Amino acid sequence: MEKVTEVKPGIFEFDSPKTIETGAWANEHLDCNAIIDFNGNTIVVYAFTQDPKYNSLLGVFRQEKYNTKKILRGISSNGLRGLY
Repeated sequence: MEKVTEVKPGIFEFDSPKTIETGAWANEHLDCNAIIDFNGNTIVVYAFTQDPKYNSLLGVFRQEKYNTKKILRGISSNGLRGLY
């Protein structure tokens, strides 16, 4: 399992960035944002939230440390339930 550190309240950073298929990440992290790089059908994840209330703080953290990276917004769990 990849090692992560809570670098700020609600914000977790991988010790080594994690490469994962985009859909798998989105499915596992509903409602939560991540700092990423796109790499074809996969993404490289640097940091993420585990609770949507910290999503705005992730944007601030990105500006501080990962200002050239993108934010991947989490898929809304309410919206996803509406598709079933």
